[in-house]
Amino acid sequence: MPLHQRSNTVGSEIYNTLLYNGSGWPLHLHRSFEFARVESGTVQATVGDRHYTAGAGDCLLIFPYQAHAYECVSGSYYVVVFDGERVGQFSSRVARLQPETALFRLPPAVDAYLHACLLDRFREVAATLSEPATAYEIKSGLYALCAAFYRQVQLLERAQDGLVAAMLAYIEAHFTEEISLHSMAAALSRDYHYLSRIFNQTFAVHFSTLLNQYRYEEALTLLRTTDLPLTEIALRSGFQSIRSFNRCVREISGRTPSQLRAQSKTD
Repeated sequence: MPLHQRSNTVGSEIYNTLLYNGSGWPLHLHRSFEFARVESGTVQATVGDRHYTAGAGDCLLIFPYQAHAYECVSGSYYVVVFDGERVGQFSSRVARLQPETALFRLPPAVDAYLHACLLDRFREVAATLSEPATAYEIKSGLYALCAAFYRQVQLLERAQDGLVAAMLAYIEAHFTEEISLHSMAAALSRDYHYLSRIFNQTFAVHFSTLLNQYRYEEALTLLRTTDLPLTEIALRSGFQSIRSFNRCVREISGRTPSQLRAQSKTD
């Protein structure tokens, strides 16, 4: 089941650059775009229901809410996560489209520019705390890679995008309440069976699983930033009982709420 990364879904001005060496990421999804470039070795990637073997120089662009994962035994790859507002014209252009493939390659000039203004700059900042990329460099680099992707990859119609956004907006607004697919269908004036089919096709998880991801991340924030009793945190986060709260936290993190709170005080 894919993990919903709420931190890369909620809010604006989302931008993260990471360099992974011989490590992967389990299946996850979020509202932001995600770009990956293999620097060395081989990366096995899953995007939606497709699997890719990407070698050095290969790139992937993952669209919002596409479930994806990486596996890399040896080698390294960059991942850049960015919200659609940073590439507003591209994001609007592809809002109702789905890429035929996630895999592409950057033209040499674009690849060199992207490394100069974003990727190598990130490595320098991580190593020496020198100046990070400016907002202009970030936007120009992201637009350059999106333009290369747009030229190479066929985009197909995906009519239910508006409904997917509405479903996530409903969950975001009501996850602390006692909600279900039935209540969401009624709120969105949609047939329950149709809504259920689209939800399952899009997220490949049970409604309760995605709902608990939102509740878990809310609880995690409260654990780290407040001294509220665990029972109150559970209720404020939308859990109906301390038992369901404890079970969800343990299933996702492998720790108890008390252990997570203690860990946050030592980090």
